[in-house]
Amino acid sequence: MLNWDYEAKKHRIKYRCPMVTGNVKSCPYAANCNKTICGKIVYIRLKDHLRLLTPIPRNTEEWKEIYKQRTCCERVNNRILTDYKLEAPKRYGKMKLAFFAFVNAINVHLATQIKFGCTSLEGLLA
Repeated sequence: MLNWDYEAKKHRIKYRCPMVTGNVKSCPYAANCNKTICGKIVYIRLKDHLRLLTPIPRNTEEWKEIYKQRTCCERVNNRILTDYKLEAPKRYGKMKLAFFAFVNAINVHLATQIKFGCTSLEGLLA
């Protein structure tokens, strides 16, 4: 079945017959398939399987791009919290922790710039 649409209002994914949509030339279940213009349609509710069935299908280009952004953020957060030990001090106030988080974010940015060989001032500001 081919992922066709996500209905946000009803929290379900719509799957269509790939032979009717033109993605597959032959199908072993063609004799049992619905003979309408739309072909066989199956709906799966997301409320039952929130982690397994997502609105954006897994292993698609859109999924990979979103996951790349998520893992990038997780790496930066891990670097700030673990390597720069932001969680270690227990007596600082919120303002001082915010300041240290900002300084650590600058350090991560500068370390990345140096790692990729951009050491000039123009490259750091870009």
